[in-house]
Amino acid sequence: MLDLPVSENWYQIDDLGDGIFKIFEPHVAGFMKANAFVVRGRDDTLLIDALNGVRPLRPFLADYGLEPTIVLATHAHADHIGGLHEWPLTLCHSAEAEGLRILDPDVTLASRNYDILDLQTLLVQDDRLHGPIITALPHAGFTSHDFRLHAPQVEAIEDGHVINLGDRQFEVLHLPGHSPGGVGLWDASNRILFGGDTIYDGKPYDKLHHSSVPDNRQSLQRLLPLNPRVVYGGHEQPIHLERFRKVIEDYLAQTA
Repeated sequence: MLDLPVSENWYQIDDLGDGIFKIFEPHVAGFMKANAFVVRGRDDTLLIDALNGVRPLRPFLADYGLEPTIVLATHAHADHIGGLHEWPLTLCHSAEAEGLRILDPDVTLASRNYDILDLQTLLVQDDRLHGPIITALPHAGFTSHDFRLHAPQVEAIEDGHVINLGDRQFEVLHLPGHSPGGVGLWDASNRILFGGDTIYDGKPYDKLHHSSVPDNRQSLQRLLPLNPRVVYGGHEQPIHLERFRKVIEDYLAQTA
């Protein structure tokens, strides 16, 4: 067993205001440290992504009075889908919906021998990947045998689908490039964008076996005219309009 510290406080939650909460796992390594978001509406509460699934997410959210009634996956990579099975249904773009439902390694990037303690079990071609995915243990005595991904129930959605929380609406934007079925959520009334792994505070990642630079360019060009007030990405901290434009314009220039 790896000599890692034990942390019972697996999740951290930040109240971002405006009924939006960010949840992340402090004890996850590097690019597997993703963000999930809860958006509380008048009639429904939306969960966007569900992290790595090392510990149950639903009871953690319930302790904060957050009980999502709608669940959406921005894409099907392993660092975003771990807790989805805790809810009855997950919305996912049709390009990845079936792959998510059967946990197809080509879609999730998690190999059939996926091990939360071994980054090399990810289907990512990067020689720098080594060591555990987690930097602490969720409980004493935890081993690889205590973790596995669970397949959620999935409903396929398409570009233009609208998620209505009663007092706020999100339009689903199909944003292929990082992965074939990546989506963002656009709240035009409040100029808020949830960008998944298409746009966050960092260079857009297009090196996966199913990534596409041309698609990524097209998706980012689609986003640029939106002029969001704030962007909540699948990784890192929220960004605002100036940084949003710079991330996109730098990528378009580098890939021209």
